[in-house]
Amino acid sequence: VYKNGKPLLIDVGVESYTKKTFSPKRYDIWTMQSAYHNLPTVNGQMQKDGACYKACNVNHSIADTKCEIQMELANAYPKEANLSSYIRKATLFKGKDIIIQDTFRFCNCHCDNLNNNTAILSLMTYEKPVLSKSDEGLYFAIGTEGTLKIAGAELNSIETIPVTDARLQICWKHEIYRILLNIISSKVEIHIC
Repeated sequence: VYKNGKPLLIDVGVESYTKKTFSPKRYDIWTMQSAYHNLPTVNGQMQKDGACYKACNVNHSIADTKCEIQMELANAYPKEANLSSYIRKATLFKGKDIIIQDTFRFCNCHCDNLNNNTAILSLMTYEKPVLSKSDEGLYFAIGTEGTLKIAGAELNSIETIPVTDARLQICWKHEIYRILLNIISSKVEIHIC
């Protein structure tokens, strides 16, 4: 997600290619793991690699003032994640803001809480996130570019990740950051403005 040409939420990219990049140990590389993308780790499980692990029921709409995409992501996780449904919906209100909604349902759980399930949402930023709280949720200023207002989660930690790889340094001139959020509700909303 960019605002005025500046990054708010980032995809880190791929480090310099090595033999490991093309080996069975590919997913030992941190940039290849979903925990270092803007995704949750659910019951200790990251998204899984392989053709059978994918989004389904992808729907989108594009209009003059609003664009939207929604997809079911439970099938992108292994069965150990205990997900019966994980729907991500992203809505762009053109010229204004973006709202991302994640809705979770767990196997054998028909309620609105997590019931002993855990989910930790990672959000990757280039500029340092600065936290302020309110009764309505968490607010992060991302540099001077924009803000994230988050409901349904609590702050776990903010990690600083040095960028030491030459290929990554082409895009990222300084360290990057990972916000880790403990999901505390079956619905998380991220309002980006």
